[in-house]
Amino acid sequence: MNLLTNSFKFTKKGQVKLSVRTDGKYLQIEVDDTGIGMSSNKLEGCLKMGGDGVGLGLSKMLVERMKGEFDAKSRLNGGTNIRFQIPMRTSDGNISPKLPIEGSRERGPLPLDSPFPPLRPRP
Repeated sequence: MNLLTNSFKFTKKGQVKLSVRTDGKYLQIEVDDTGIGMSSNKLEGCLKMGGDGVGLGLSKMLVERMKGEFDAKSRLNGGTNIRFQIPMRTSDGNISPKLPIEGSRERGPLPLDSPFPPLRPRP
């Protein structure tokens, strides 16, 4: 919810888009806006707990604690795109293994058979 609230707060004109997808094993949520965006340094600061603001860092931490993947991209005056996915519980109660998000600095691209489309490049 914080991600969506921030998108509306920093998008005075243009659009905010929320996408939710699932394949039964993974839940993927993406918030994409055409707002003011931020520099890569500012984004890095926002993603750290105790850094600039609390929302992005806390969101990232919660997703990772749920054994998920979190990816954020932003461009100053060009909007922000945040996408995360978390494994869903299987019918036997186990957690599905996670798929890395394309472009994730830690785990590489999604497998070719991933049900999720790659992030769209910013113009």
